[in-house]
Amino acid sequence: TLVMEPATIDEALKTMRKGVSTYRIDITGLPSHAGNAPEKGINSIIEMAQQAMSLYALNDLKHGTSVSVTMVNGGTATNVIPEHTTFFVDVRTVTVRDWEAINTKITNLNPFVPGAKLEVTQINGHQPMERNELMQKTYAQCKSIGEKYSVPVYEDSSGGGSDGNTVASLGVPVLDGLGPQGDGLHALHEHVVLNSLPRRATLLAAMLTDWQM
Repeated sequence: TLVMEPATIDEALKTMRKGVSTYRIDITGLPSHAGNAPEKGINSIIEMAQQAMSLYALNDLKHGTSVSVTMVNGGTATNVIPEHTTFFVDVRTVTVRDWEAINTKITNLNPFVPGAKLEVTQINGHQPMERNELMQKTYAQCKSIGEKYSVPVYEDSSGGGSDGNTVASLGVPVLDGLGPQGDGLHALHEHVVLNSLPRRATLLAAMLTDWQM
């Protein structure tokens, strides 16, 4: 499968992409007046804060795993113990094993605050595109074809997902990052390097004609 995501600024293919999962966690507590009877309330924001810290502890950046609380919404007034709080969690991992382990932990969270209730919803989930034996073999053939046509081929990794993650999870060979060279994804300075277009087109055409199954 050929994925036309952009190449890196160094014009490299992406032979590893982190797995990506997003979770929505809804917390239900019990409202009460913050001045007259705070002890009668169940504070959903306090529950959220404790869950956020426990999720933060799952980070293992050395091995490529990140668990980030990215959005929070809770409370209705400054004098009310908040009944409802919702927050979102972004998870990235390098290996399928870590991706599955983190998913199991998040989908089985238990409340810290007595009486609080949790509802965990996985919004999306894409397994990592691992740099495994199949990927290495696929990349090696692409590099060999590139050399034949004087097109240098390099490899790199990405913390973001693409359609390549989905296809790779099915055991199908993938080449990702075959699009033009560029930089600044989702930023104001996002751009394409125009003089990379002939090289990328040459590489793509060469693979379509010379690829050996």
